[in-house]
Amino acid sequence: MFPVGSSPVTTSSNSKVKNDMIKIDIDRLSEAELVDLNHRVVERLRFLQQMRAC
Repeated sequence: MFPVGSSPVTTSSNSKVKNDMIKIDIDRLSEAELVDLNHRVVERLRFLQQMRAC
């Protein structure tokens, strides 16, 4: 998907955070990658709403 060393995704090395944060440089994503990311975010939000409703 991305050439070696050019991935727009980085992880945090802050040991105080329980779960590593993933930062995505959206300026480096193509339109198709942004659309895919959007679909995944919307799907995740819907899942979280369903879990709250139970």
